Amino acid sequence: MSRPALELPATGATAPLEGARRWLVLFSITTGTFMANVDATAVAVALPTIAREFDVRLDALQWVLSAYLLTITAVLPLFGRLADMVGRARILDAGLVLFVAGSLVVALAPTFPVLVASRALQGVGAAMFMATIMATAVTAFPAHQRGRVLGLVGSVVAAGTLLGPPLGGVLTGAFGWRSIFLVNLPVGLIGAVGTFLFVPRDRGTGGGVRALDVPGAVLFAAAVSALLLGLG
Repeated sequence: MSRPALELPATGATAPLEGARRWLVLFSITTGTFMANVDATAVAVALPTIAREFDVRLDALQWVLSAYLLTITAVLPLFGRLADMVGRARILDAGLVLFVAGSLVVALAPTFPVLVASRALQGVGAAMFMATIMATAVTAFPAHQRGRVLGLVGSVVAAGTLLGPPLGGVLTGAFGWRSIFLVNLPVGLIGAVGTFLFVPRDRGTGGGVRALDVPGAVLFAAAVSALLLGLG
């Protein structure tokens, strides 16, 4: 099946999309944001169950949360810059696929270290699409609708954060803690297919590795990690 591709100039000056396609783009890209925020809070409810299954102390369980949140915070600026260079759509698609893959590994994790490592993998995927979602949503709509669109994206973020704990409790009680991450698979695949079909392809500004401030990104990641770990 051929996709309705729309090549966009490297300058980033894009024309708004027409008709229902803009709303399909918004729906597709916000699925990832919703899942990412659900996962940030839903797993907290399942921590005692996870501790019993892997026989770890409760204080060690902070890494189930920290590995995810620290990774997102540390690498998000890097992926924002990379999206400008290679195109937002590529980073968005790759981020959704990586997030879904990370969710599957979390759900099947045989040991606690694998669980923590796969949570970090989830964080990388979440950072990739979080770095692109606002710009993708704004450019899909005409100027007079962009405030409304940003409000809708913010509402999706809030809904995912608020629904996480009760949803995590229901899923853990009925199907076990692994089901929290298994539900990401169908939702994430819907979002990935939607972004692949409807989000316009942009070429980005180009540039090689030298265009990335790698030392700055490493220092930022280290500083943010030290700060958040210190506060924790």
